Formats: sequence, structure tokens, C-alpha cells
Amino acid sequence: MARCHTRRGQSLPILLGLLLWGSGGCTRSGPSEIAPDLVTVTGIVTHQGQPVAGARVGFHPLKSGADEVDFAHGVADSHGRYSLAMPEHGPGAIPGEYVVTVTHPEGGLPSRYKSEDSSPLRVTVPDQETNDVPLELTD
Repeated sequence: MARCHTRRGQSLPILLGLLLWGSGGCTRSGPSEIAPDLVTVTGIVTHQGQPVAGARVGFHPLKSGADEVDFAHGVADSHGRYSLAMPEHGPGAIPGEYVVTVTHPEGGLPSRYKSEDSSPLRVTVPDQETNDVPLELTD
């Protein structure tokens, strides 16, 4: 019977190398794993003509079958300017139709803008590199 003689510890680097090499092609797959083409969406949130610093903006897709992965959001700076990002994919939004929600941690905005079901704001984000979408809230 033939015996293989190796020094103690030599097999560990080989085993680790094989494991790393074998796992190199393994990735998760599925619809949410495919990065969509995003476009830049920015704008200014105003209420009664005044910028709303700290407003939280949410773009919720109107297309059927969309899920929270397609949700884009942003927070307005001290001048009311927001920029959208998608939690799963980075800065920007997927071109398409959205209902827009706007809230503020301190309140002061009309309550109809808080929910997708009651918000009158509808926006179409075109498939162009940069999009300026001002949001004017009225009482």
C-alpha cells in the first residue's frame, strides 16, 4: 500500500486555495440582484412657496409587480433640495411612474402627502441622465 507523506500544515493552504477557487463563481441571483439603470433625480421641496429643510421624500413605483426594492428616497437639505437614492442600488431612481410621499419629522406638512394612498403627487421620471423634479406642496 502506498502512503503519502506530507509535512504537517502543508495540506491546509491547499485546502483553503481549493475552497476559495471553488467559491469564486458563486453569486446570489434573482431579480433584486440585477442592478437597474438609474437616472439622477433631484429637486426642491416647497410648502407655501418656502423650501422645506429636512423633508423626507419617497418615490413609490406605480407599476404593477413593483416591490420595495424599486423604492427611491431622499432627505432635503437646509435649502429644501433633495437627491434620490435606492437602498439596494445606490444614487438615483429607475425611470418610470411614481406616487410621491413627503413627510417631515417635526410635522407641519399637510397629512395627505404622508401616504401613497392619499398623496396627490404623481411623477414620471424620464429615461434621461439628469432629472429636476420640483415638489410643490399645497394646503
